[in-house]
This record gives sequence, structure tokens and C-alpha cells, in this order.
Amino acid sequence: MYYQKRRSSALLRKVVAICLILGVFWIVKNPGAISGVVSDVEFGGGEVLGVVFEKLGDTAREQVKRVGEKGSNFQFSIFNFQLKRKEKEQKVSFRFAIVADSHEDEVYFPQILQRIKKENVDFLIHLGDLVNSGDLEKIRQGKDFLDNSGVPYYIIPGDHDYNWQPEHSLANFKEVFGNEQIYPPNRRVYSSFGHKGFFFILFDNSDNTNEVDVTQLKWLKDELEEHATNYQPSTTNKFVFCHKPLLNPYFPDKVDPNGTAVLELLTDYKVTQVFSGNVHTFARYPDSQTGIGITTIGAAGTYKNPLPQYALVTVFEDGSFNVEAKPYKEIRLGE
Repeated sequence: MYYQKRRSSALLRKVVAICLILGVFWIVKNPGAISGVVSDVEFGGGEVLGVVFEKLGDTAREQVKRVGEKGSNFQFSIFNFQLKRKEKEQKVSFRFAIVADSHEDEVYFPQILQRIKKENVDFLIHLGDLVNSGDLEKIRQGKDFLDNSGVPYYIIPGDHDYNWQPEHSLANFKEVFGNEQIYPPNRRVYSSFGHKGFFFILFDNSDNTNEVDVTQLKWLKDELEEHATNYQPSTTNKFVFCHKPLLNPYFPDKVDPNGTAVLELLTDYKVTQVFSGNVHTFARYPDSQTGIGITTIGAAGTYKNPLPQYALVTVFEDGSFNVEAKPYKEIRLGE
């Protein structure tokens, strides 16, 4: 009797697990069918799956987890399926890559740059912490890696890009990158540019002081105001890039102390998304006060990071976009 019950219980668990997996596939294919599931392409299949998991009970989640632990890679399969499905439904306008916190990595960072080149991106953006302590030769080496990649790039400084001698400043960073076309003649390290209907703002919040950069905030407001005045509604999609997150519920000690004020300004001009580094972890979450989406990018090197990675952003012709974390080594459940 006990043996029969055990076989029945095992069979029931398998049936439940199979039904759940089929159900998740159905939900991913029909994301609008369940209230609360984010169906916008911007969030991608991985986050749809996360919302679905929250809809399931503890027992159901455990069943799906056990199936994954036995070697299935259904989690990544669902994510990739969702991404491919969206790309087939909509025409891709362009792609760009984002890297952050490479911290003098001489092994994985150059290889990541070569992988990015194969993605056929229009450009890449480095979110700072190219080096560990602002060493001039290390900054030059990092620039060589970027130049040799063959991918057009933009870069903003991180707090580790400051040199300590003879004073704490960005003198070395500006010496290496200050003559680039991405920076204006006054050698400030923040700038903006337009690309295929999107407006990109490179905001510098690398300084570890709590002081508000009044000059830069005025520049930011002027840029947003000019863009809102001179461009048609179809070209008002705006991305902001900075080193420190303006908000982060997971690493509150790693954020910009003036992030709330900046977010309020961005809200007034309907900024679409803010990308940042510094926390060495990929995550996506909205600001509950302003509704602005925030994405943190995982580190491109091994400094305080076991899995070097980059992010690939696919922008569609209708203005929607998808953000995908791209680990140097793909990890599946059960590994």
C-alpha cells in the first residue's frame, strides 16, 4: 500500500510540474491574460517569468524549481523564446551594449568587447569604474581595449576612476578621454547625443561627495528642455546613463545621495529609463514614486564579481525596447 501511494504521489508531482511548465509557456505567449503580468517588451521574458513565479504558490514554485535542478534549462529557454517572439513581431531599429565596472580586468573585459562587436551594435556605453584608482597607465590600457574593439563607444567616469595624487580628481581620466569628440571643449565629463529617435544623456555622478553639482543639474534641465521644445513627440524617448544608481532598494549605500532630486527632474520631462553601474549586479526595477524604470548593469570584470557580463539593449521601430543581461558564461538551473 505504501509503495502504491509513493508511486501515485511521485506521478502526481510530475503531472503538476509538467502542467505548470506548460502554463508558464502559455502565459509568456499570452502575457496580457493574467492581471499584473507585465506584457511590455521593455521588461523581457525573464521578468515576466519572475512575475509568474510570484503568482504561483510556494508548493508550485518548489515543483518548478525541482524540475530545473534536474538539468532543465527551461528558465533561459523561456526568456530567449520571449525575446525572439518580440523581435519577430516588431522590426528592430538598432541595438547598443552597456558595460560597467571593468576595474582593470585584462582577461574577460577584452573578450566581452569582442562579443559585443559580434552583436552588431551601433555603439556601446561604459558606465564607469574602468580602473581601480585612477592610475594613468591603467586608464590608457582600458582605452586601448575600447579602441581595439572596433565598436564606437561613449564613457562616463566612476568613483574609482579618480586619481589620488597629487589630488583627488579626474585629471588622469580627462587627460586620456578629454580630447574625445564625446566631450565638449570645456572637458566636462557629461554630455548628450541623439540616435535614431532616442535621446541619450550621459550624467556624471561619480564624485563621492554629497554636494549637488548645481552646474550639471542646470545643464541637464536645459538639455531636457531643449529636447522637449525642438523635437517631435515621436522622438522624445530618453535614456539617462550614470555611474551610481539614482535609487536602489538592494544596495542603498551605493546610490547617488542626490538621486531623488534628479529623478524628480527626469520625471518632469518623461525620461524613459535610467541605466547605472556601481553595484556590479544586473537588476531592473521601477521607482515607486516617479514610475521611471531603473536598470543596473552587472560588472564586466571579476573585481567583486564572479560572473563578468554586459547588457544588450534592442530598440524597436515603435520605440519600445528590451534589455537583456549577457553573462560571459551562461548559467543554467542545476549547474
